[in-house]
Amino acid sequence: MSVVYQRGEVARVSIDGLLDSAAALALGSVCREVMRDWPSRVELDLSAVTTYIPEASSAVSDCLLLCRRLDNGVCITVATDAGRRALLDSMALV
Repeated sequence: MSVVYQRGEVARVSIDGLLDSAAALALGSVCREVMRDWPSRVELDLSAVTTYIPEASSAVSDCLLLCRRLDNGVCITVATDAGRRALLDSMALV
C-alpha cells in the first residue's frame, strides 16, 4: 500500500495496492495537506488499487467532499475492479 501526493497547480494523489484502514488514514492526511496547499484541482488516481476494504472507501468519499471546494474540483481515474468498487462505494456515501 502506498499513497503518494505530488504537489502542483493540479495536485496528484495516487493509491497503489491495498486500500485498507492504513491507506485510508494516509489518504486523510494527504487530503488535509492538499487543502492547505489549495491547488486548482486534484487528480485522484485509483487505477493501481488492487484490493480494498469497503470500510476504507469512506476515506475516498471524505477526500471527494473536501476537494470539491477547489476551483476545478477533483478528477478520478480508475482502471481496476477494486478501484472502481472503492469509488462506487465512496460515491454512495457522498
